[in-house]
Amino acid sequence: MTGHTRSADRIAMWLGGGLVLLGTAGLGLAGTFVGERAWLSVDVRGTLVVLGLAVLACYAVYRAVAGDFASPR
Repeated sequence: MTGHTRSADRIAMWLGGGLVLLGTAGLGLAGTFVGERAWLSVDVRGTLVVLGLAVLACYAVYRAVAGDFASPR
């Protein structure tokens, strides 16, 4: 995978994965350490996760339509 990744691949993976992790684990841990149940709205966390998944889905559709997948050897 390392030999076939481009900078657009890395940006999509970092941005999409980062938003998903921030929305789930990051803000969940922050809420646990702060100790307040309603510290951050569930809507905000859900929106971050959906945005991350949307970035990954849009990039997957782009790669599928562009048809520039590397052939395995």
